[in-house]
Amino acid sequence: MIQETYLKICDRRILHHYRPDHPNAIYGLLQSVSFSVAQDYCRSVQTQKRGGDVRIVPIESGENPRDSRADESMDRRLLLREVADNLEEISPVSRDRHIFWLYYRHGLTCDAIARLAGIGLTAKGVESVIHRLTREVRRRMVSAAIREADQEKGIAE
Repeated sequence: MIQETYLKICDRRILHHYRPDHPNAIYGLLQSVSFSVAQDYCRSVQTQKRGGDVRIVPIESGENPRDSRADESMDRRLLLREVADNLEEISPVSRDRHIFWLYYRHGLTCDAIARLAGIGLTAKGVESVIHRLTREVRRRMVSAAIREADQEKGIAE
């Protein structure tokens, strides 16, 4: 797990978006990343125990499981990029975006995020930030999907 923590910390996205707001903020980052790695490890152990790492593909489907996973991975990356772009437009405050990702990507609770150095909010304040950003990201993404569907509909007609 220590190696996984180092790998995650060295991940370009984490260090690229990291902006210390407080002299001890790096400790909060280390804490959140190591907590995330530990949670991922525990979840994977539980999943393997229950056979969750096995994917059953019917022979009749003719589906190649590897291709399916690659498509899912690409879709997920595109979705995360779209969410990140919307967050950039919605909130100029990097702390709020950092809170959003700690909650959704790393699985930290609002209480855990509020206790991190440099956040400067109560758990209720963290909940408010997450709620506001989530609501606005959803609204924008739904609006974009409706516009896209309308454009496709106009082309088809």
